[in-house]
Amino acid sequence: MSIALQRTKSRALKTIGMLYCGRKQLFGLHLLFFRPFFTYYVTSVQILVCLASIFFHGFGPIGIDHRERTASVLHTSVVLRQVSIYELENIWLGPKFSDLVHLGAKYAPCMRRDHQIYAEIEKERKAESQTGCCIFNDGIGCFQASENECPSFIATLVKWSKKTKGPLGRTSGAVCGQDPNYCDEPLSAPPSAWPDDISEWPMCRRRSHHIVPENERHLHCEITGHPCCILLHGQCRITTREYCDFVQGFYHANATLCSQVSCLSEVCGMLPFLRRDHPDQIYRLFLSLFLHAGLLHCFLTFLVHWFYMRDLEKLIGWSRMAVLYMGSGIGGNLVSAILMPYQPEVGPSGSLFGIFSFLPVILVEFRRIIAKPWGALRDLILFTLVLFLIGTLPWIDNWAHIFGFIFGLLISLGTCHTYSSCVCIYGPSHLNPTASQVKWEVLGLFCNLKMYTTFINIRSIKRWSENTSYNLQNNELLV
Repeated sequence: MSIALQRTKSRALKTIGMLYCGRKQLFGLHLLFFRPFFTYYVTSVQILVCLASIFFHGFGPIGIDHRERTASVLHTSVVLRQVSIYELENIWLGPKFSDLVHLGAKYAPCMRRDHQIYAEIEKERKAESQTGCCIFNDGIGCFQASENECPSFIATLVKWSKKTKGPLGRTSGAVCGQDPNYCDEPLSAPPSAWPDDISEWPMCRRRSHHIVPENERHLHCEITGHPCCILLHGQCRITTREYCDFVQGFYHANATLCSQVSCLSEVCGMLPFLRRDHPDQIYRLFLSLFLHAGLLHCFLTFLVHWFYMRDLEKLIGWSRMAVLYMGSGIGGNLVSAILMPYQPEVGPSGSLFGIFSFLPVILVEFRRIIAKPWGALRDLILFTLVLFLIGTLPWIDNWAHIFGFIFGLLISLGTCHTYSSCVCIYGPSHLNPTASQVKWEVLGLFCNLKMYTTFINIRSIKRWSENTSYNLQNNELLV
């Protein structure tokens, strides 16, 4: 009876083995070669995402420099003005960079609150609280402006102050097309009365049906400018729809003030922030691994997956490959987001170098049974150097390369310390981790957690002004 049961168990194990891996004897070692399910899955998803991003967003300007576009667009003063915009070109044959950020690129200001960016936003809101409604004398329209922006020879600025107070003794305003006395939703009444500072006013969703007096000129004029979100740092300006469309911004026709919109949330896209002005899209560390800057970028990733990752997964199995790929990719992205917070990046840069970190470990473990181990190591080093050179191109991140390799090495040492733990050798010995393996695994986990807490709490190490490439006075934009 026991012999029959043993034969039945053997047949079941053999069936499972043929389903998930093939058995092969190499240099006296009975190895199980797994099917590379994870490689096929990741590669398929990345190709589909790349094609979908191009299908929905199209191709951006192709090249390695900037491309200038110039046109005459309608200004808030209802005259045509010459505007120039400089667009970053994409060498990888893919969408515009702003579209990639919208799709989930690794971009630190979308993942945690950046103190320098929000200090600049607060400065703009404070300046907006000192603006008024600039009304053209001929009645063609009005727009929100400061004293310097309102042309005094053809327009009148309706502005309240401590000397000339507005309704209910207000000293901030007026706002074109909006007043708390003529708004039913949200209603300005205790305990939710609108504050005196107009930069804290909500957006009026439903105006009152009460008759507005003729002396309230700022409520009778036609508004020629609304908030437009531009660039990647959450800047906003009051402008026309034509101008906003030309610079490829986000136009808010229902808002009257820039303080009423969250421009950084518009730039980031994805899921809205849980709290206003508190970015929390930390999942970009994961999503950016499946994005590519274009067709060429995706093709390079496919080559590495097919010639390196696929063969490695046949040795170590899909579960260890998943831990290696995701762990090194997320770890590399974390460090990159700390060191390069304002540089958007896409692609599995850290994951690919995490794969390369596993190969030297296997090479050292099997050096006695490999015919030319040093030649194999030389080829691996040369290929890695080539990828570092590619990392100098736009949207490819060498910091993610370096630290992806380091995190991958820690994961490799935690899962590959002996012959039996390095690859799937037939038998149960590889299932019991050694003390050394546990040490490396704990160290890798600690480094990942340390990088995460550093990323969340660190203040940006670069000056925000060094990363802002636009001049509003000259109407020149770089997006």
